[in-house]
Amino acid sequence: MQKKGAGLTSRPETAWNRVRWDDSESAFESRIRTSVISNLKHKDPSSVLEDCKALFRRRIINALKKDFAVKKKEACINIKNNDEACFAWAVTSALYPAAKNSDRTAAYPHYTSVLKLRGIQWPMTMKQIPSFEKQNGLSINVYILEKEKSKFTVLPTYLTKNNKDRHVNLLLIQDSYDEDAPTKHHFLWIKNMSRLLSSQLSKEYGQKYFCDRCLHYFRSQDKLAKHIENCVKINETAIKMPEPGKNILKFKNFRNKEKAPFIVYANLKSVLEPTDNPKKPQHHVPAAIEYYMKCS
Repeated sequence: MQKKGAGLTSRPETAWNRVRWDDSESAFESRIRTSVISNLKHKDPSSVLEDCKALFRRRIINALKKDFAVKKKEACINIKNNDEACFAWAVTSALYPAAKNSDRTAAYPHYTSVLKLRGIQWPMTMKQIPSFEKQNGLSINVYILEKEKSKFTVLPTYLTKNNKDRHVNLLLIQDSYDEDAPTKHHFLWIKNMSRLLSSQLSKEYGQKYFCDRCLHYFRSQDKLAKHIENCVKINETAIKMPEPGKNILKFKNFRNKEKAPFIVYANLKSVLEPTDNPKKPQHHVPAAIEYYMKCS
């Protein structure tokens, strides 16, 4: 029931009353996200587009407000674009840094004039990134935020196979971190990896030099360079150590145990005898065998 009377006025109608944003599961296997904006009241196409623009912008702004862990650090550059090419704008902001108004598309050359995009479709998917890297002669890493209660952790989700001189680190954020709800994604350029990750791994202040692959940090660029030589060959993702209290594995499913009819405990004892081979100075000679058999 709507209340009316003296001193009560109705709220002004906004875009939320005229168009509706619906989240849904991805209709295409390669898409990061799928959503639909439905027209509820408009008859003029231009007014529909204006409300769709306002609704889309508000969704991204709300996402950044929720991701306080990123906003507070001021480690990333977020381009307020009105299209689905946030990936291209983020890369452009890294290649052509702006002195001021770094959140505006007007501060950068249009991505179509500086990037090769043959075969690339928006929104960007992880499967398209290798093709984008090859066309533009650069390398890209993509990181995500993993939320546990009120705490965010930065983890890699895509790591380039070959680091180039032109390298860009991107952060993929969501408008919602509710596992049950469909989400929208947005790419940011990670301008300062140390500022983004420092409090996650250490309470100490000061510049840290992070490995892009495993996210370990070092106190000097020289130590990091030595580490990277081996890390590239071994690690394809970050190492996440278990927290205290969650670092012990125990067998709990006792109901799944099956009774064995018998069990045998066996032991072989050997004697070490010297040899004439300098590479293998000793060899084992069996001396005794013992076993114990237990029936259930």
